[in-house]
Amino acid sequence: MLGTASPAPTDVQISNIGSTRFDISWQHDTIGELQPTIRYRAFYKPAQSSLPSVYKDTVGFEKTLTISGLTPSTSYQVEVKTLTSDSNVVSDSSPNVIATTENGRQSEVYNYCSMREEDVITG
Repeated sequence: MLGTASPAPTDVQISNIGSTRFDISWQHDTIGELQPTIRYRAFYKPAQSSLPSVYKDTVGFEKTLTISGLTPSTSYQVEVKTLTSDSNVVSDSSPNVIATTENGRQSEVYNYCSMREEDVITG
């Protein structure tokens, strides 16, 4: 890839989608890098938002991240880039992937009361 020090991550996959979280995984070929990749940065934002993306970095050379704190029933645009030791982004973006969080349901609340044995009907 001309003009970049590292090829862009590829094959971005979204899995374990919940109402407020999902996992991201990807592939990355480090052969021929001009600067060594030491970690990755995943950018994400609501798909129709004009706001800048939020990002989360991997701790090391892992190729997976869990993104949490998301809004239920919302589509998110996700892309991944490589970082060098000085935190400079050195690759083009991976292809964008869209993931939609599940519908969040409020937990049902049950009110329990005490019963006496004589209040129980048995068959």
